[in-house]
Amino acid sequence: MLAYPLATVTVVPFAFRWTVFGPAWDALADRVGFFLLRPALFVDAAAHVVPGVVLCAGILTAWASLLGEEAVGAWQREHLSEPFREAFVEE
Repeated sequence: MLAYPLATVTVVPFAFRWTVFGPAWDALADRVGFFLLRPALFVDAAAHVVPGVVLCAGILTAWASLLGEEAVGAWQREHLSEPFREAFVEE
């Protein structure tokens, strides 16, 4: 669940800058070399990622609370294979 937001926050700024201005190898070496020595980067990454994860979890929770047992059963019958349902889903 965290892989997509972390990948986005990590890759998009570099990709945008490199697409527009070209790669800056010396800046990349400085950032990677001192990454573990700068804990503020972890705080910044968390500040960017955590709100999105919380929003996603909240939306999924609200959506799941609105579903009834019939809707869940219909979804399981439509999307899960018969062997999987027999092994893991109580009907």
